[in-house]
Amino acid sequence: MSCMCAASPAPTPAFRKRCAAPSPASPIPVAIDHLKRLGVTTVELLPAAAWVDERHLQKFGLTNYWGYNPVAFMAPDPRLAPGGWAEVRASTRALADAGIETLLDVVVNHSGECDALGPVLSLKGLDNADYYRLRPGNLADYVDDAGTGDTLALDRAHRVRLVMGRPARLAPAGGHGGASASTWPPSWAAVPTASIPRRRCSQPSTRTRSCGA
Repeated sequence: MSCMCAASPAPTPAFRKRCAAPSPASPIPVAIDHLKRLGVTTVELLPAAAWVDERHLQKFGLTNYWGYNPVAFMAPDPRLAPGGWAEVRASTRALADAGIETLLDVVVNHSGECDALGPVLSLKGLDNADYYRLRPGNLADYVDDAGTGDTLALDRAHRVRLVMGRPARLAPAGGHGGASASTWPPSWAAVPTASIPRRRCSQPSTRTRSCGA
């Protein structure tokens, strides 16, 4: 969303890099017209869950621009959506009404708590040895298959449920419309969708599961 806002005809600093930029309440509704003129039919949001900057980036005054370092899997990052889920829903609904679907990229293999020197922000404090893969014989050493300092223990059934349940929980909160297990990748097909409300884009889409509700 941020790239679109920066390139749209009338961006304002207050709404740049925010989910609310193309919403009806925004002072720049021309953003959606800009997308339509470009022929855009799908907008993908990079990981939008609340994240933190890695320790090595902070030393150089850098930030994690892409969001691939989550610490609160079910909460939108306050920098992208200071209005919370209501702001995200307004955005996806406005896009859906214009016939543009929204895809959400999610991170499920690691968290922003990093390695043994990383901060204790969420899962570490709940149950470090249960949520993360640790090296046998040295429980202070994290298995780093993800290359980020830690790896979630997704070889454990109850932790798989944490990941697999995300679509069903994120969908209604973020403005999901028309979820159907048959349209999801096989690994997500087992997620229950009966409670997810259906609402389709004003323009038909082959991937209505990702349109705003």
